[in-house]
Amino acid sequence: MKGNIKELGTYLENINKYSLIMFYGPNGYSIEENYKKTFDNLKGKNDEPFEVQELISKNILTETDIFYQQINSMPYGGGNSVLKINLLETESVGCLKDFLKTPIDGVKIIVKAGQLAPRSSLRKNIEKSPIAISIPIYEDSQRDLNLFIKDFFKINNFSISNSGCLKISSLIGNDKNLIKNSLELLLLYSLQKREKDISESAIDLVLRDEKLLQTRDLCNYVGLGNVKKSLQSVHKLRLQGYQPVQFINALSSHFQKIHNVSIKRGSGIPISRAMQELKPPVFFKEKESFGKQVHLWETKKTEKVFSILNNAEKEIKNSVNLGELIINDVVLRISAAAKK
Repeated sequence: MKGNIKELGTYLENINKYSLIMFYGPNGYSIEENYKKTFDNLKGKNDEPFEVQELISKNILTETDIFYQQINSMPYGGGNSVLKINLLETESVGCLKDFLKTPIDGVKIIVKAGQLAPRSSLRKNIEKSPIAISIPIYEDSQRDLNLFIKDFFKINNFSISNSGCLKISSLIGNDKNLIKNSLELLLLYSLQKREKDISESAIDLVLRDEKLLQTRDLCNYVGLGNVKKSLQSVHKLRLQGYQPVQFINALSSHFQKIHNVSIKRGSGIPISRAMQELKPPVFFKEKESFGKQVHLWETKKTEKVFSILNNAEKEIKNSVNLGELIINDVVLRISAAAKK
């Protein structure tokens, strides 16, 4: 049957009537958000001691064994067995067609898909099934974007005007993933400036500042051990007037974050939780990259980085004319050490 995102709560309250819920459309951010929320809602009613893996298109189209293994594995102690399927790369229904004809009691499937043509087999089969719900999620209106932006800053005890929201969406577009990344940049800037109101001048300054973005790229490339891109980033920043001491400060700040998370990881705290506790926080778009860097840099290695940076800062002060060479050497040494 065709569904409406506004009725999702009602569908979940009556989930015993349905075996499959699919979210699809052009709004990738909201699809992902509701996909995860629905899974957490249904999974929260279970006592299963394991994390269910997410299946992908090949598991319902060609390599279907794992799909049937999953749906035939009933949860311990009854309840619902919840399965996630990522079908962003296909419009075909595959073996879900058979499942909709002969569902298994207690098995609930949550699907996320991209934009689907009305005649696609995936959309047609789900919409005509009485035990499945197909929920389209369309692009956000400006009002939706304003609420999204205002809620983000309200949670962090900041405020922003409607005109400020409009400026952000006009600069970034209506992709919430990109908007959230920009909001985190603005939050970081405002935390440093201790300004509680997000002004339009701050929006222009931060979101049009290529230097800040390139600095983050440099730090991430160094942390991931990408020597070539690290040196390219140094060159780009240098052309914009970046001074040797600014390179040192940026890298020191970045590796201090990695060091702090590594310490907490060593004491048994999950990386994701340790990253959430950082002040300022890791940017949404960079969490996966930052997590990889934490795995590459244990505390003993980061301590060596601090030693390299401290010595380099002293050398720069004593030999100003050699600043460029010193920074090139520092970036080369640290990035090359990442994967050792």
